[in-house]
Amino acid sequence: MAKTRGSLDTCVVLRWLTQDIPEQTVAAEKIIAGASGQLAISDLALNECIFGLERYYTYTRDQIAAALEAVMRVPAINCNRVLLSKALSYYVANQNLSFEDCALVSYAELNDAKPLFTFDKQLAKKLPAAQLIV
Repeated sequence: MAKTRGSLDTCVVLRWLTQDIPEQTVAAEKIIAGASGQLAISDLALNECIFGLERYYTYTRDQIAAALEAVMRVPAINCNRVLLSKALSYYVANQNLSFEDCALVSYAELNDAKPLFTFDKQLAKKLPAAQLIV
């Protein structure tokens, strides 16, 4: 297979992580192993992966974190490692918060845009960078 570069969508990442559809797993592995440049994975695709792993594959939060850490260890993969790492740490530590909320707080912190104004009482209670506005 020719060397490739480009972007990966959610399903490619999920096939690679879960190996649940052998033919697609092999295709995903070939793309990732054959990358000549960076393979981008957007924040949105990673969010969808987390949702799918949690809801469809019933991964625990620790399993999800381990899977996404495996993604971040691949040198050819270009993703927002800093945001993802920070959000995953909040997500694993706070079972009642969604990954999306953890990512929003992480984004605010990383961009010196605190507080994250919210109506979410649980979020404001659990993460100091979130501030309840009502």
